[in-house]
Amino acid sequence: MEPLLERAMDFKETICKALLSTETWRSSVPHILRTGLDIIRDLEAAANYSITSPGPRKTGADGQGLNNFNGLLSRKSYASEAIVRGLYLTVRLHVLEYILSLSMALGELTREELSMLASLPHGLSALEQVCEQIRVVFGFDGREPASRELGIGFSAWCMFWPMLAVLKSGFADKYTRLWVMDKCATVSRASGFGMAMYQMGWFEQKSCKAGATG
Repeated sequence: MEPLLERAMDFKETICKALLSTETWRSSVPHILRTGLDIIRDLEAAANYSITSPGPRKTGADGQGLNNFNGLLSRKSYASEAIVRGLYLTVRLHVLEYILSLSMALGELTREELSMLASLPHGLSALEQVCEQIRVVFGFDGREPASRELGIGFSAWCMFWPMLAVLKSGFADKYTRLWVMDKCATVSRASGFGMAMYQMGWFEQKSCKAGATG
C-alpha cells in the first residue's frame, strides 16, 4: 500500500481504539492530533501534486511517495489527474472527520489541543473540494467532463466512493446531500452500477462510531 494511505488507515484504527476508551488514550491525544494534522497536510500535497510541479511535501516516510493513489492511475492526463485528486481529497475529508469525532468524544480539551484543532482546515471547505472534483470528473454544473478520456464506467467506479463520502459526511447540509444523491443517480444510470452497488451495501452507514464516516 502507498505509505501515505497506509498512514491514513493506521490513523483511523488509532481513532477507533481511542473512541472506545477515551480515558485510557487521554494522554496520547496531543500526539494523535499532531499525527492527523501531518497526514492532512500530506494528503493535500498529494492531491495538488503534478508531474511538472511536485507538491511541497513527500508522501512516504522514505521520501518516495508516488502521489498516484496506490498506483491506480498515472496522472498523465486531465482525467486521471482529476480522479486521483478527488480520491486524495476524500481521504483528507475522512481524516478531518476522525479528528473531530475524537475531539467531540473528549468533551473538554486542553489549551494545547484547542490550539492544534484551530489549525485544521475548515470542514465545509474540505467537503466542497471533493464536490468540485465530482463536478470536474463528470462535467456537472457546467464543467468540462474529464471522464470522456477514461470512459464513464471506470470514472464511476473510481468516484462513487467520493460521492458517498459527501453523502454521509457530517459537514453536508440538506442541499448538498440532495445534490450528490442526484449525481449518484445520474452516474448510476449512465454506468449501470447503481443496482449492483445497492445490493452490495455501498449505501449502508459503516463506521467505527455512529456519526463518523469512512
